Order: sequence, then C-alpha cells, then structure tokens
Amino acid sequence: MELGTTIRKIRKKKLLTLKDVAHMTNLTESLLSQIENNKAQPSISSLMAISKALNTPIAYFFEQDDDQVHSPVMRSSERPVVHTKSGITYYLLSHNVGETQIEMLYAEYEKDASTEVLHTHTGYECGIVLEGKLEVRLDEDRYILNPGDSITIPSSHPHDIINIYDGLSIAIWVNNPPTF
Repeated sequence: MELGTTIRKIRKKKLLTLKDVAHMTNLTESLLSQIENNKAQPSISSLMAISKALNTPIAYFFEQDDDQVHSPVMRSSERPVVHTKSGITYYLLSHNVGETQIEMLYAEYEKDASTEVLHTHTGYECGIVLEGKLEVRLDEDRYILNPGDSITIPSSHPHDIINIYDGLSIAIWVNNPPTF
C-alpha cells in the first residue's frame, strides 16, 4: 500500500473527512486529496501536520505486512520507504515502533534537501551522518555534521536539517518517542 492510500485508510477509520483534516492541518482539501491519491508527495511539515491531526505516528504510514512486524529482522528489501517532495527519502529500520517506542530511520538527503521549516515535537532524537554533510539548526544555533559526527537534541526545541553537501548525504536518526 502506498503512503497516500495508508493515510486515507487511517483518516477514514477515524471517521474524519478531508475537510476535517484540512482544518486541523491548515492544508487544502485539494492537496490532501492529491496526497491520498498518491498524486503528490507531502513535505515533511505536511506529513507531520497530518500525523498530528490523525493522532498517528508517521511510522504507521509506512507499509508493513504482519509477517514483517512479528520478526525481529527487517531485510533491506523489505524496508518501508517514504519520499518527500523536499528531497529526503526515509527508510524505516525498526519494527513495532508503537510497542518499542523507538523509531530508527535511514535518511538520504538530495543536494539542498531539508526538512523545510523549524519544527518541534515531543521527545529526543539522535542522528549520525554516514556520508556527506548536514547542518542541524537548533533554536538559534547551527551545527555542521560531517561523516561520523553525531548529535542528540531535545525535539521540543525548534530544529531542522539541511543537506549542505554538494551531493547525497546519508544519516541514521533515532527518535523516542516515534515521531516520524
């Protein structure tokens, strides 16, 4: 099942209309419809707003079948994936995020890709850059992360992530509680 199809399924299960979700997210009904029909990829901020409106961690939007969820192993060929319009591709690396309260993501950032806006959510996140170079903005501070560098931040502080490398940057992020 694709991202938009999963979002629509969750919205309908919660008995919410597109108009309801549009009101809660400040997104247009038209954009939400395009996302749900897999005709548009949401931005990170849109995905976070939809997640909050549906009271559902973004990790639940990733496709997983029941056999995968019960195995402690996630094969690379089975990883759920979300592509954002802002140039970031996220691969879920952990099963049972609702149960374990740990969400691990492999993230690929295209040149100049970013999470777009300073955003906040509950908990903490820790990231490590594997390739490239990322800038993490936290409140008024900016941190440059090179391969091997890691950062732990309180997610309740305004933050965003930008690929400042002249190519693909790759990082692993761990969130607690799951927010993506």
